[in-house]
Amino acid sequence: MNVETVITNVIGELTDFDIDTLTEDTLISDIHLVSLDYVSIQVALKKELGIAIDVNKLPEINLSTLGDLYTFCRNEQA
Repeated sequence: MNVETVITNVIGELTDFDIDTLTEDTLISDIHLVSLDYVSIQVALKKELGIAIDVNKLPEINLSTLGDLYTFCRNEQA
């Protein structure tokens, strides 16, 4: 399992968004994620991949697409 799969699965569980249509260019604003959704993503990444992301950094980095979120999470893994 990878970062993209974990995040996509969480989005599928938390929203009505069709995850089959998600791409790296999908706008986060179109998915309508709220702060608690990011906490759920944080918990899933820690549980599934051992990646600890700092959700407090998210407002600072101005994520606009799902690809931005993937990249942020992969960079936190390093």
